[in-house]
Amino acid sequence: HHHAFEEMFYVLEGELTFQVDDELATKGAGDVVFVAGGVAHAFANRGDAPARFLLTCTPAGFERHFARRAADAEGVDPPAWAMQPVPSVTKVGPPLGA
Repeated sequence: HHHAFEEMFYVLEGELTFQVDDELATKGAGDVVFVAGGVAHAFANRGDAPARFLLTCTPAGFERHFARRAADAEGVDPPAWAMQPVPSVTKVGPPLGA
């Protein structure tokens, strides 16, 4: 997928495989991956162990997507601030884990 905002992934635990444009790289705890706005990318946990990561998006706005998903999972209405527009994301290929 790609989108106009930038993302930075900081791997906290485990390993994740990232594809940024045509480059594949596996990153572990303490590693950082930066994706500029407009660049196609994907990531997946291809291992057997769980992985955790910290994601930052700039400029802000995509956090509304996660707030809506969390509210849906809890069966509650999202907070009012989460109902503002969410930046668009364009899917461009199959999932990396496939």
